[in-house]
Amino acid sequence: MHDTIFALSTVLGKSGVAVIRISGPQARAVAKLIGYEKELEHKKATLATIYTLNREQVLDEVILLFFASPHSFNGEDILEIHLHGSVAIINDTLAELSKITFLRIAEPGEFTKIAFYNGKMDLVKAEGLADLLDAETSMQKIIVQKQLNGELSDTYNKWRADLIGILSQLEALIDFPEDDIPEEVLDWAAKTVQSLIEEINSHLKRHEHGVSIMNGINIVISGTPNVGKSSLMNLLAKKEIAIVSDIAGTTRDVIQVKLNLSGFAVLLSDTAGIREANDLIEKEGIKRAKQAIKEADINIVILNSITDFISHLDNFADAEVIWIINKVDLMNEQDIASSISLLTEKLTGFNREDEVGAISTVSGYGVDNFLNLLQNKIKNKYQDAVLSPVTTRIRQKKGLEQCLAHLQEFNINKKLEIASQDIRIASEYIGMLTGKIGVEEILDEIFINFCIGK
Repeated sequence: MHDTIFALSTVLGKSGVAVIRISGPQARAVAKLIGYEKELEHKKATLATIYTLNREQVLDEVILLFFASPHSFNGEDILEIHLHGSVAIINDTLAELSKITFLRIAEPGEFTKIAFYNGKMDLVKAEGLADLLDAETSMQKIIVQKQLNGELSDTYNKWRADLIGILSQLEALIDFPEDDIPEEVLDWAAKTVQSLIEEINSHLKRHEHGVSIMNGINIVISGTPNVGKSSLMNLLAKKEIAIVSDIAGTTRDVIQVKLNLSGFAVLLSDTAGIREANDLIEKEGIKRAKQAIKEADINIVILNSITDFISHLDNFADAEVIWIINKVDLMNEQDIASSISLLTEKLTGFNREDEVGAISTVSGYGVDNFLNLLQNKIKNKYQDAVLSPVTTRIRQKKGLEQCLAHLQEFNINKKLEIASQDIRIASEYIGMLTGKIGVEEILDEIFINFCIGK
């Protein structure tokens, strides 16, 4: 018989309501031990007063909510105790439950692990649940919901079904004399494998975009000293993040802030001004700035004048850049438009199709237009990961890469036994993604990152 486990499912702290979850074969019995003598009904909320085990003290007036097996989220009997969110009440109730001999504290993710074992969710959905708890923006939520609602699992299951279909056809032909093997079956198998290779490759290309959305899109502001990088950082963050000074070289390290731009999580970095420097600390800051530029998903380069861009080109050979002319409060509208047009033309001469904008961090001129420019660039670059199911987990990526490697090894001109083996192994790697086969050794690693009450 499986253990009966319990844990606080909400945050320990002052709140309106706290929830303690109990799961297992003796969940019903807990209600009676803490003072509710009537029979619990499935999916019915019941107002009750609960007591210490010796009945000498009232713990709280609560709502008891019971879900009978197998009709709960994890397939077991589940009792939820909805308490007042007082730290004292929560701690006293947890202490009392810990005295019950058949109860034990749940391990991290154990409620969800039970749901996996009972067939209530696969591993992709379980990982999606963990990611949902960490989601802070609407785009992160959209990606995760495609895992939770089964869209990502459906993709993997389709690929596995296709592979099993190929395998069954090939294995049926193994005992045939070589001259009697139907060519149309071999052609169909080869075409189906090639189609799967293309689909998986396309899926893997979206992986990096999915990871960036979940971890935060890395956007780096760079330029020469005193060009207005820190001022722009503070404007976008709407608070003083970076020190602004007339003294060149004030920023010595990479300064980072989290932002939410149109539902996308962004990690915005301000960097040291890039120039020839003798000071050892400033040199280190410039080295870090150049490294940040290389690692950026999108670069914002601030210019004092349109001629400045040439000195920066070597740092951005293959990078995505938005070039911003700053300090345009010193220019009239005609000169601003002319500068944007001229810089765009010069960049085109270097075979670059980068966006160009103009702002004044002093007057605020052009900042809204720049924000629209940046937000549109983010949407255009990352919408593929939002519109289609995407993997964001390294485990899933590695499994798909292994599957792909065996599909690429597949050659219909090999002996059928060898060709079939490539397909069999590829299908097994897909099966491991959802937990259909061979995942015991990785379950602890997956669920250890859940909170206790999940």
